[in-house]
Amino acid sequence: MRYTDDFEGRSRQETNAPWEISPRQAWREQFFHREVDPLAQEERDSAARRKAAAKRRAEDEADRARRDEDHAEEQAQRKEAHAAFQAQREEAHKAAQAKRREAHAEAQARRKESHAEAQAQHEELPTADQTPPGPNPEAEPPRPPAVPIPEDALFDEEDDDEEKPAKKKHHVLFWVLLVALIVVGTETVVKVVQTFSGISTGVYYDDGDNDFFYYYSEGDEDSEEEEQSYELPAYTGDSSDLSITLVSSEGKTALTYQELYAQCLPYMVSITVTAGSTGGTGSGIILTEDGYILTCNHVVADSATCTVLTYDDVAYAATLVGSDEQTDLAVLKIEATGLTPAEFGDSDELQVGDEALVIGDPLGSNFRGSLTNGIISGVNRSVTSNGHAMTLIQTTAAVNSGNSGGALFNIYGQVVGVVNLKMVTSSSSSSSATVEGMGMAVPSATVENIVSQLANDGTVHRAALGISCSSVSEAVSAITGIPEGLMVQYIYDASDCAAQGIQLYDLITAANGTPVSTVQEFKEVIADLEIGDTVTLTVYRDLNLSADEDEEDEEDEEDGTDSSVAAESEAEDEYEYDYQYYGEITVTLIDSVLME
Repeated sequence: MRYTDDFEGRSRQETNAPWEISPRQAWREQFFHREVDPLAQEERDSAARRKAAAKRRAEDEADRARRDEDHAEEQAQRKEAHAAFQAQREEAHKAAQAKRREAHAEAQARRKESHAEAQAQHEELPTADQTPPGPNPEAEPPRPPAVPIPEDALFDEEDDDEEKPAKKKHHVLFWVLLVALIVVGTETVVKVVQTFSGISTGVYYDDGDNDFFYYYSEGDEDSEEEEQSYELPAYTGDSSDLSITLVSSEGKTALTYQELYAQCLPYMVSITVTAGSTGGTGSGIILTEDGYILTCNHVVADSATCTVLTYDDVAYAATLVGSDEQTDLAVLKIEATGLTPAEFGDSDELQVGDEALVIGDPLGSNFRGSLTNGIISGVNRSVTSNGHAMTLIQTTAAVNSGNSGGALFNIYGQVVGVVNLKMVTSSSSSSSATVEGMGMAVPSATVENIVSQLANDGTVHRAALGISCSSVSEAVSAITGIPEGLMVQYIYDASDCAAQGIQLYDLITAANGTPVSTVQEFKEVIADLEIGDTVTLTVYRDLNLSADEDEEDEEDEEDGTDSSVAAESEAEDEYEYDYQYYGEITVTLIDSVLME
């Protein structure tokens, strides 16, 4: 028997004796059956795992690099496609602009030709010293004199080819927005009524989202008395020490209705105002023993005189310390001492379901000192009144005209709100039907801040953009094709908007990157900003309007006339809005007092 080694080092037995093995095989059996050190084996296994993990990481990095490369290539292709699309759109827009210019030139030529013909016919008419020809039976009967049409009237032009000037196009937009609101609205529209009792007429107001109805005291509509503005005499004393302290209701004992009425009635006053031959009544709350009174701004606004009647039937003439239209609050001063001031609770502690009571003068002094009860049915309600977005408390306690300026109490006899308005509804069957149980009040937390500012300055300082806007809602956007946002209707002289390039009828769709389509949404964005801070606006512009204005300016320079004067009588049956992204414009916020 002999042994040989093959090329790979393995032994091969060339005998058939099964009990004989080669030395190499004996060594291998000894090696593989030896005892193994567990720690050494663990280290070897760990090293193997680390090696496998490193390999996987390398493979993952390679895959990630390939994906990034593919993504970059895809991005480049998308950018290239977008650039091509933009170029195509700009080319189409330029072609459309050229077509509009051509049509405008043709319309101008037709107008000039018609004017020349009319001038020639006028020159052929007989003068005053000429004998007019006899009557012609075949001639057309004389036309009645033209009736002047108001500037803001919307009418159809007989000549469909003539175009309406750019300044009138957004008059059309106003009516489009109004019609859109009516079309998409429900048959019954919720409205707001300021709870001020007086010789009241009505006016509709549209905030872009809802219709509201307000009462204001201006006497009989048929009166021939000239419209005149009034204001109360200003208080000339020092009111800087006036402030309100909110007291927590924690640990207080709930009162019965009888106990609450007896305790709180001395806090209340009746307010009567006059303005020329008209007048009205409201309610008020005593702030201090020496005669500071809190009421609503709309109760005393545009009034010449104001009389405050305390619960013990003593009347005082009042002067105005300050007022704020946005929060609908005003502070008065009467020369009195020994009054009973109200205790103010913290409206932030209110919860839906808490008991609520109202004391005031519904429908005037005949029902002064009326007590109504209910619950807190909503907190932090966003309501727009007279164009101002307000955050109010909602209550089911009965509120009517004359309750404005009255107190909303919690069950502990603390003032937690100032009643200022209620909801009504208008339907086809009733012009002003009451909605039950939807009274509103200004929270005491708001009152605390506003009263302090009114006492110091007579007004309230807020950060403002310095423009007036109308809201383009989702429904209006669907009808007109205009993006949702705020359309600029007026720019105040003190505003930084004009200096930064914002124009009338520009559309603001976002502020600091936050989409906005209502004034309330915009105010929420800038709520924490101060006067002098900046806000970045996302602006869209009507390119058609800009182009038409440029054309009119060029024509005025050529013929030395003002085309807008002649164009005031022209109308346009159809106008296509072309709002396109204009850019991001940063504007500095100003003091709201500068807008007054």
